[in-house]
Amino acid sequence: MPKHIQTIQLQSLYIRQIAEHVAAVGGDVAQWLARGGLRPAQLALELPELPMDAFARLVEGAIAITKEPALGLLVGDRLRINTLGVLGFAAMSGGSLRQVIELLVRYIGLRTSLVSLAVQVHRHELRLMVLEPIALGSARRSVLEAVLLALKHALEFNRVGHGMGGGLSSGPVSRVAFAMPAPAYADFARQLVGCELAWSSSWSGLALPIARADEALSAADASAYAQAEQLCERERLRLASQQSTTARVRRLLLESSAGLPGLPLVARQLHLGQRTLHRRLLEEGTSFRQITEDLRRSLASEHLQRGQLTVQEVAYLLGYTDLANFRRAFRRWQGMSPSDYRAACADASKTRD
Repeated sequence: MPKHIQTIQLQSLYIRQIAEHVAAVGGDVAQWLARGGLRPAQLALELPELPMDAFARLVEGAIAITKEPALGLLVGDRLRINTLGVLGFAAMSGGSLRQVIELLVRYIGLRTSLVSLAVQVHRHELRLMVLEPIALGSARRSVLEAVLLALKHALEFNRVGHGMGGGLSSGPVSRVAFAMPAPAYADFARQLVGCELAWSSSWSGLALPIARADEALSAADASAYAQAEQLCERERLRLASQQSTTARVRRLLLESSAGLPGLPLVARQLHLGQRTLHRRLLEEGTSFRQITEDLRRSLASEHLQRGQLTVQEVAYLLGYTDLANFRRAFRRWQGMSPSDYRAACADASKTRD
């Protein structure tokens, strides 16, 4: 069977943003794009699915050419709400921060499949959590920094107000958490992001006071929001119809609310026979078992980092009926037991949460 290759969906806009940084220092953009198997002409088009390792090579190359380790932050700083397309238009018209957050969670896939989003209420704050459905590899730090800063811009464009032009002087995001150690440029990051940064956290995402989640936004427009949301849904359905079988399977598995469904159910949801689904996945260099294994590995790590569920609950959520089997699988993935992994994450975050 061909080697399993993880692919991503990414708007060409984001590659263009990185390309601008490469060009700004006199780098050869065409040569840089070739590292990822792309050509300059493709930047004006909708990109095909891109192998994750090709994207990682582009990020590595851009950092090397620009000699800028904080490239992810610089790219994210340029990703204002108007760069989010129809999703950004809907967010501009949202009635409350909670509504905007729920919109972003539902439709982030219109912009990229590098990450997914989830909402969590923790004590007195609402968290917009950035999840990693695939291994980001060497691009992880840059991707998370860019995504988190772009999300912060989206939430703070339409600040909570009290009447016409009543935007507050400070943004609603109180803290940005990173599930990775502080870099050498941490002071620059704090200055650019403009709020508290929590490094080595057990989760990545944005936190805001829950008391502000349902306050009316100054530019709320229910009619414009409804129209834009319909466009988002239409675009979601269009993209779903064009996705590879692998991407469609991953999406169905991630959207399941009751553990990871088996091949028979997924095949039925895709209106395919089981043998047909199996054959198509083989043609794309993977298998249903491989996709499920990849997701279990990443989701297990995410849940254990958060610390909200017991090891047994995580195992059950991922479809393991035998806890011992889950422990063996996790040790194979991470080189340590689930309990040791969670303890290591807790030690790293300590007082961050």
